Amino acid sequence: MRAVFAKPGHDDAYELAEQLPDLGPKAAPLVPDLVRMLGEKQLYFRRAAVATLGAIGPAAKDALPELKKMAAGDPRPDLKKLASEAVAKIEAK
Repeated sequence: MRAVFAKPGHDDAYELAEQLPDLGPKAAPLVPDLVRMLGEKQLYFRRAAVATLGAIGPAAKDALPELKKMAAGDPRPDLKKLASEAVAKIEAK
């Protein structure tokens, strides 16, 4: 998976990003990679990273600082909302 995301413009990267949220907590080992994806230029990958981090839940707590920044200040309202939802899922007990 990491090799695919090393080339974000590759078709496999789009397909993989689309399916990652379905993994839920099983994607927890990818949290560092997903945090890096939050900084991608392509919105598609940022959305997928946020959705996956939210689906991982509390095990994605290391992503909270970046997600909170995104929830507070991203210029895209849809991404702000998605980031806020991910924060709530990660902080849920």
